Amino acid sequence: MFHFSNIQERSSIRRGIMLDCEVVSERDFRLLGQYTYDVSRDGILLEATDFAEIGELVIFSLRLPYTDEYVEGHGRVARIVRGLRETDQGPALGIEFTELEGVMSARLDAALRGAPPPVPARAQRRDYAAAIREIGRTHTERLPEEILYTPRSLIRLTA
Repeated sequence: MFHFSNIQERSSIRRGIMLDCEVVSERDFRLLGQYTYDVSRDGILLEATDFAEIGELVIFSLRLPYTDEYVEGHGRVARIVRGLRETDQGPALGIEFTELEGVMSARLDAALRGAPPPVPARAQRRDYAAAIREIGRTHTERLPEEILYTPRSLIRLTA
């Protein structure tokens, strides 16, 4: 039996932790939100209090968990959650960090260690392309070379 693997799109683990923060638009300094739904080394999911556009540049200040220390940097709006799905917690903005100094990034990473990941709102997506590649690899390994490269044989195999 064949096993479908899940798509892994994230480069770092998200942590389901609500933190105090301030995120403002770099263009007009509008406050976009003050709390996170989840946090990772690469960005945050911000509880949105105002509208923003994809690609909009932001400045953020994020309080480290269980401390009075803050990390500050720049980011951009990478995702907009309208809050219309039943599983959405409400309107949110996905903020991708673009400038976070190495020391601050290390402090954030250390502070998040041990915090639980958020509860998934929906099932993970299946990686069907990887499944097709795997099926193709297992079937072509069993075929003689002359069948693999003869157009007439390929027609017979697919008919």
